[in-house]
Amino acid sequence: MLERVKHLFDLERIIFILAMNRDQLGKGIQGVYGASFNGLQYLKRFIDIDYQLRTPSIKEYISVRLEEQEISDYFKARQDGRYDLEHIIELMAYLALRFEYTPRDINQLIGRLKLIFRSIPYSHYLDCSIIVPLLILRQESPQLYTRYSKDALCANDVIEFLSGTRIGQGTLEHRIAVMFGYLIGAARDPYSKQSMETILTPWKEWSKTLAEAADASQIRSELQRTVNVVIELATEDREFRNRRGLNELAFNRIELAGEINFS
Repeated sequence: MLERVKHLFDLERIIFILAMNRDQLGKGIQGVYGASFNGLQYLKRFIDIDYQLRTPSIKEYISVRLEEQEISDYFKARQDGRYDLEHIIELMAYLALRFEYTPRDINQLIGRLKLIFRSIPYSHYLDCSIIVPLLILRQESPQLYTRYSKDALCANDVIEFLSGTRIGQGTLEHRIAVMFGYLIGAARDPYSKQSMETILTPWKEWSKTLAEAADASQIRSELQRTVNVVIELATEDREFRNRRGLNELAFNRIELAGEINFS
């Protein structure tokens, strides 16, 4: 391309703007002219001024992609669409950083999410706190995903895998706590309290440790409140939403979207 347009470079009042990965292009030139050829020096023959664009943060990139018209229109039509969209952005940014997703990985994830959105009418509940993490879990750990889909009592294993830390360590943001609470809540059996107690034990111990800390700072107090969000959401009576039916439907949608390959 450069060889073709260089004949026009000297024309007055014409400015060429080239968007490129300079290092990769330099290596490509070396592949043509030989390893000893200085590709970057060669590019200076064509470029008078260069400007390096700032690399956007993962969250910024996800936010821009999810503001595209098709997705934006979908959430505008939903009753709590603005909150749902912001929640999805936060969850995706958290998990994309955890698994070091590239923009291409994020594009593929959003492609699958779009398929799922199309299958959920505007007036139906959007279980984004389940759909987003499980869609990523299916890709990053198929065995754990299958295990959780059959028995949600392994929710803490899923949470530790998704967070990359043990329960009781690190920090916890509110929206991430909401996600964890829903993942645990999927294991809730109204006829058995014993199973939930086993899952919630490390969370209750974490909350207790924070409450009893000698240096109970404001940060520790806020963290304790956030940990308590996990416990409250996991134990809250949500039968009116038919949790089990919603979770099964979420798995079906994830399976359908997961079978499609995006390049």
